[in-house]
Amino acid sequence: MDSDLFDEDHELFRASVRGFVDRPFGERIGDFQAPGFVLAELQTAIEVSRAYLDRCVRAYNRRTLTAVDAAKAKYWATELQGRVIDASVQLHGDYGYLPEYPVAKALIDARIQRIYGGTNEIMREIIRRDLMATG
Repeated sequence: MDSDLFDEDHELFRASVRGFVDRPFGERIGDFQAPGFVLAELQTAIEVSRAYLDRCVRAYNRRTLTAVDAAKAKYWATELQGRVIDASVQLHGDYGYLPEYPVAKALIDARIQRIYGGTNEIMREIIRRDLMATG
């Protein structure tokens, strides 16, 4: 998982919140309650995930990061990245698929993150085995 991509996707998310206007109604998408709730949920998940990732980076730097914690971080962050980008595409509507919009490129880039460095199915298997061994 690439930290720069996480930052880029978060910035794309923040830019969507700040500036995307729903053309028929002339208001920002986030001003409507239902999409606003989605944005609030995703913002919360991003902040919580960033805290866990920061903890994992500190453990890695101390050479104490376990394979299980690395698997959890990779699995969770890449799944969240996919959810954030999917929501961004949904909020952009048909504009989300146009190549000139950054959200379309982010959609393509986000999908491969769940495969790089071990598929998320493998990450879940690592986590499952640890749970069965310790619990």
